[in-house]
Amino acid sequence: MAEKFSSTSLSYLDNIKKHLEFIFALCSALAYTISDMIAYDLGGIFHPFLISAWLSFGMIIVCIASILLLRPTFPPTKTFNSAILVTLNAHLSVFSVLCVISANIYSNPGDATAISYVSTIFTAVLGVIVLRDPCRISDAIFVPLSFAGVFVIARPEFLFHNEELAHDNERTYLLGVILALCVAGAEACVLVLYSLIASHELHPLFLVLSSGLLGVTVNTLLCFLFNVWRFPSSFLQYFKLALLGLSWSCGILLAFLAVKEGRPTRVAILMTSHPVFVYIGQYIFFDIYVHWLGYIGAICIIIACIGTGMLKQETPINDELQDESKVRTEEEARILLHEKDG
Repeated sequence: MAEKFSSTSLSYLDNIKKHLEFIFALCSALAYTISDMIAYDLGGIFHPFLISAWLSFGMIIVCIASILLLRPTFPPTKTFNSAILVTLNAHLSVFSVLCVISANIYSNPGDATAISYVSTIFTAVLGVIVLRDPCRISDAIFVPLSFAGVFVIARPEFLFHNEELAHDNERTYLLGVILALCVAGAEACVLVLYSLIASHELHPLFLVLSSGLLGVTVNTLLCFLFNVWRFPSSFLQYFKLALLGLSWSCGILLAFLAVKEGRPTRVAILMTSHPVFVYIGQYIFFDIYVHWLGYIGAICIIIACIGTGMLKQETPINDELQDESKVRTEEEARILLHEKDG
């Protein structure tokens, strides 16, 4: 009986391990959704520079606490190449954070998040160019499907001419769209960098810490330069800012773990569940109405996520390289054995 229970438990754990990429990506999307809701709520009180500065400060606190608890190996960078990758990741992350917060405020969380997920296409292109990731049939199906869903949710005005879809301030909304597209490009680069950084065996906490340190420095300087610095006036505001940093840090760490378990393209597809969560959240917490086209787009995204999860038999890049090396070794062994017999 005990052996049967033990074998069942091991089988259950093995099944979970096979889907870690799927689990990490969806949890990352949920963490980012929480941060989006908080950032939008604070947007009416604080300037985006200030929100970004406090978010980065929260990331530093989370990382320091985690480093003291986990005590990962120090120093984080072992080679010059890994140091360059960490530096690039920090700059892209700081830029992405500032654009995300600004886009949420200038448009709305749902549309800004949806538009930013054209990063799925950018990630697929970068994956093929930089990582030499093969273009598979599943990618050719689910990448366009997820992009179509995001596009329908975004409802660009130059295609959807309808008074019901009109925005109060078209110029401000256009600025939010441009910033969301900047987020898409930055996040695609970050996802590919995560895959490259994973091969250097760097602890993800150091990536978040480097982004937080740079973010605090840059955004604090911008706050004083534009004279928008101010301290929270209540405990609730302090709590929201702390939760903002915590949720964003968790989103970064979980996204890194997801990419480490799989391929950037599949992670990008799974992360397109993020707009769905944001639309639900903004309706619940801020009573922001979701147009019926948004539901069509959400269905497309969900189908892409489910399809990707069902095609888990595709192996990550690292596993593919190991399999190719193993095949070459076996072929060499057969050749040597044949020569010996001859």
